[in-house]
Amino acid sequence: MKQRKIIAEKIILESFCNEPFHTLFFLYRIKPNTFTKGGTCSDKVLSTQQQLLKAGFKVRLHSSFIDGKECHRVLKIWVGDNIYFADVGNGWPSIKLFSTDIETQYECFGIQFSTKIYRDHLKIYQTRNNIKRNTVCIPFQSKGEHKIKDDMSKRFDVTSYPFINKFRFSQVIGQSFLFIRANTLHRYTVSGKETEFIADREKVLLEEFGFNLKVFLDKYGK
Repeated sequence: MKQRKIIAEKIILESFCNEPFHTLFFLYRIKPNTFTKGGTCSDKVLSTQQQLLKAGFKVRLHSSFIDGKECHRVLKIWVGDNIYFADVGNGWPSIKLFSTDIETQYECFGIQFSTKIYRDHLKIYQTRNNIKRNTVCIPFQSKGEHKIKDDMSKRFDVTSYPFINKFRFSQVIGQSFLFIRANTLHRYTVSGKETEFIADREKVLLEEFGFNLKVFLDKYGK
């Protein structure tokens, strides 16, 4: 089963490398017809779920909480007799599986991830700049997939969705994790963090991420 876990985490890492987390669909009022161009948690979990299913995993959509609001989607994955959660829709590089039995701790790109397991839920923590934050709370029991997909289909009609009017774009690029927040580019590596102000987001998207915003909008913004 160890090899199966490695395969699952390889698929998850590829998701963070190939499909950026971004808020473009919300900012430009686009209802996506593809899940291969990234997006928020709703888009990314569907894409990664398909890849895991193709690899023979039993995997289900699972609802979770951010700041006490049930607005986040993760994946519940069975590996043998063990159950894990994958937070593939996170804007941060949550590249490892989180066990429901054993508390998890790892570091990537200078960012630390850890979990705390309770009777009926687990909490994911993230440590950046020596500050530890609870980022996601995952209950062990969730609403069904049909209800989750229904909620996801209505996400463009609500005003309380995270980052709804904010520019976010992040992706694993080579040995770095890049995150654009508003007009600031954050670059995380094992050596530390670098931050720079950006005047032209479209130029930075193309040069740093290889992402052509104009082509994207021409194709999906119609």
